[in-house]
Amino acid sequence: MDIRRINLNLLIHFDTLMTELSVSKAAEKTFLTQTAMSYILKELRELFDDPLFIRKAHGLQPTQKALDLAPKIKAFLDSSKNIFQETTFDPFTEDLSYKAILSVHGEFLILSKLCAYLSTNAPNFTLKTLSLSEYVNLEHLLATEIDFVVGPAFLETGNNANAELLFFDEVVCVMGVSNPLVNQEMTTEDFFTADHVEVQFSYLRKDNMLFKILAGFGKRKTKIIVPNMISVCEVISQTNCIAMMPRSLALSLQNKYPFEIKSFPFPIKEYRVMIHYHKRLENDKRLRWIIDVIKNHCCQ
Repeated sequence: MDIRRINLNLLIHFDTLMTELSVSKAAEKTFLTQTAMSYILKELRELFDDPLFIRKAHGLQPTQKALDLAPKIKAFLDSSKNIFQETTFDPFTEDLSYKAILSVHGEFLILSKLCAYLSTNAPNFTLKTLSLSEYVNLEHLLATEIDFVVGPAFLETGNNANAELLFFDEVVCVMGVSNPLVNQEMTTEDFFTADHVEVQFSYLRKDNMLFKILAGFGKRKTKIIVPNMISVCEVISQTNCIAMMPRSLALSLQNKYPFEIKSFPFPIKEYRVMIHYHKRLENDKRLRWIIDVIKNHCCQ
């Protein structure tokens, strides 16, 4: 029998008839007329090729086939109800598995706090992270296997990605404590004549806001190019090179490396650090939970 051809509402009425064992009471319970319920009973009899209920002096008596059908139909209806019931989510007992791509903000500011929180509040978690680079196709990975990306708002994640604000940040200038510029007010000329050590973030396109602002003032003397922020800290601590770094990251790394932080001698706008995720997961409870964890416990 093709279930697509069956009026499944008949099964609901069958269950009511089995409970009430009365056409009039079943009709009253379902807000139907007795005539309508009698017609439904006729359809049920045709569907199952059995009388199902025998009229007696006071109500109905189910046939053996009706008795055999009753538990199966009840189980089917109960199972159908589960489709519309919200499943409970308990991160402490769930086996949670996440895959994420992290910019320097995610790697240095969020990751350790997130792991510490998960270890206590979601002990069965696993987390795999990738660094943000030119070798990852964010749009494709978000659509297929990556749960979220932590990075600047300007990342190209495609039309089917959502983004939520984590915090605002700004770029600052950093230099070693022995750099002559430490003890003086840095001018625009100082900034552009100094030797720079630079991290080449492949996701920072040359038409990015920061590069446009810098281009309006002059051309930097990039002397050293390194792969990461740790290398920046090592180089500026041993040379008179200066570098650009997100303020939040500079404040964090300043506790481990001897360098000074200075604001730019010209105005630089703040930028947004976001958590990006695909629309396919926007109603996923496990993702919603970890986004809230990152916002509330990992961005201070």
